[in-house]
Amino acid sequence: MDPFDLISRYFWILALASGLQYLRPSPDLRERLIADEAFAAEHRTLRRRLFALMSAPWLIVGAGQLADHVPSIWYYFRPADGNPYVVSFWGCILGCQILVAAWVYLGDGARIVAEHKLMTLHVFGHRVALSASHTKVVIGLVLLAGAAGLVTLAMSDVPIPRIAS
Repeated sequence: MDPFDLISRYFWILALASGLQYLRPSPDLRERLIADEAFAAEHRTLRRRLFALMSAPWLIVGAGQLADHVPSIWYYFRPADGNPYVVSFWGCILGCQILVAAWVYLGDGARIVAEHKLMTLHVFGHRVALSASHTKVVIGLVLLAGAAGLVTLAMSDVPIPRIAS
């Protein structure tokens, strides 16, 4: 199996592995995490929940591919085909976006994200933690981009590369 085929079939494992970064505590909070045990426990819980949230769609991809109902990652670019695993993947992403939006805009999520430095931007070689108001803007942009991407994919006829079996 060539590398392209291998990645096409097992991309979901790479995505899960890259999500492990969400379990790592923020280096900017090192002293506070050592000094404040309650804050550290909350920080660990938030990081674990974020990992679970980010992993859920990729577990669906893995289930579809391991069950041989979805031959490669490329089929997930065709939600209009109606494959149950593909629809579940996009439904899971939509559900995650709704949960995040409710938490950030209707709950106390933006403040918590800022306090725990869960979102940072890399600007000219410097890591900048987002404030609560900036978190709301960035999350809004991410949600809009996700919705636009899903609508575009649903209306497109994306060609699927042939993968060797």
